[in-house]
Amino acid sequence: MRIFFILSLLFALVSHDLSAQSAARRTANELLKEADVYLRFGDWWTALDKYTSAINADQTFAEAYMKRALLNEKIGRFEDARRDYDRAIEINPYSDIHYDKRAKFRMVSGDYRGAIDDITTAISIAPDKHEYRSRRVDDYIAIGEYQRALEDLDTLAVYDTTDVLDNMRMALALMLMGEFKDSRDILREINEEFPRFSMAHDMMGLLYLREGEYRDAERAFTRAISLNPGFALAYYNRSVAYRLMDQKHKAINDLNEAIEIGRKPSNVYFSRAIIRKEMGDLKGANEDYSRALDMDSTYTDALFNRAFTLKLLGEFNHALDDATGLVELEPESAEAWNLKGSIHMLFGNYQDAISAYTRAINLNPDLLDAYSNRGVTYLMIHHQRMACNDLERGANSGHSKAQELLQYFCGN
Repeated sequence: MRIFFILSLLFALVSHDLSAQSAARRTANELLKEADVYLRFGDWWTALDKYTSAINADQTFAEAYMKRALLNEKIGRFEDARRDYDRAIEINPYSDIHYDKRAKFRMVSGDYRGAIDDITTAISIAPDKHEYRSRRVDDYIAIGEYQRALEDLDTLAVYDTTDVLDNMRMALALMLMGEFKDSRDILREINEEFPRFSMAHDMMGLLYLREGEYRDAERAFTRAISLNPGFALAYYNRSVAYRLMDQKHKAINDLNEAIEIGRKPSNVYFSRAIIRKEMGDLKGANEDYSRALDMDSTYTDALFNRAFTLKLLGEFNHALDDATGLVELEPESAEAWNLKGSIHMLFGNYQDAISAYTRAINLNPDLLDAYSNRGVTYLMIHHQRMACNDLERGANSGHSKAQELLQYFCGN
């Protein structure tokens, strides 16, 4: 009798818990539906609040975390998105869809290794979903594991699920491996079967670029553009060919066209800035570096080059601000510390300059410019012995500037 009573009590407690949980899930589901409606009408912030309310109503509802993660990613709150993806998978580690979505997020975030881990888990859960393996090919190519990409493509071919885009991936992987003939053979087959497929002509142009055949590359990119006049990437790629052929005005025109069409990632402005600087247009170069940084404040190449250009323009305060920002973004970059030292030097902040040059040398003992620059700075504060030691180090390694300075100031 007592056992029956205990079992009845346990059943009542479990039933009550399940009932409460079911009520919480119903509430959360209703809130998710409301959030979805707001999302469809473009009211992202109300949708976000509703997703959060759904999570508060039922903190074990993985779908609510996934929906909020996707919205957080869309509005640029990437750290919040990452936490939501992680929590959803912690709640339900058996959903291939959850791993697939987090893999896409990690891919966009540049975490290619993490993306591969997630998509591999998704494949192990749902091996029949061949689209997962196809996406893993992109991840492998992104991190330079071309052979593994080809192995996945071979597996897809066994299942007869490959298409023209998979053939393009195979051509790309082979090209990046240096297997130019095999890559070209695949691209030619694609062009024969789909003669108006602009992407194949564009990739053929990239292949010619890697082979150093710039005129052939230009023709391939031009063919891609003629087939698809809105193909901004082809204009960008052709600008590279023009620059390599020293046709800078044509390169600038193509980059302008890419920007006009609407392809405005930071690297397009950065490329135009480089060419403008080569043409002596320092002001225009600085404007483009600034546009690149407005789009991506962590674009260290643009920050480095803008700091250098501002230095040439004589705007030392702004140059120093950029150099300071650069070493914050890349504290292990010897080149960044060397640049910062040079700007301190121009201000007459010699001790700060020496500290920056020393940091550059510690990070990269082979950066001969830093030895030469620190040697000059020591000369400015009359530390000739230390100056000559630095200049001798640079001169002995073949640095021409250090050799000239050593002969002039140290009598060697």
